Amino acid sequence: MNKPIGANAAEAARPTVEVRDGEGALLPRISAGHADLLYARGWARWSGKGARRHLTLTDDAPLRRLPPGSHAGTKRDRADQTCRVYKDRQPFGGPHQVEFIPTT
Repeated sequence: MNKPIGANAAEAARPTVEVRDGEGALLPRISAGHADLLYARGWARWSGKGARRHLTLTDDAPLRRLPPGSHAGTKRDRADQTCRVYKDRQPFGGPHQVEFIPTT
């Protein structure tokens, strides 16, 4: 199935929504669809008016602070005590070899 010409450009230019934690600190922007999902789950409420409208996370939101240097939802692979090559907690692999961090 072929997409109409320009469909990819339209998808890439979707507007994003500003997100703030309960203390007002700015978090990474998310898509409008993800904003609706957070609101529907009760994890965020709409704040502000007009063009200044943004999401504020509620206390029920499963917000986890990532360690410095990690990318959203990932962390470096590290050896455990069963590894015979690397020391316990020593990172291994290249900088792009990462482990997915589940939200639950």
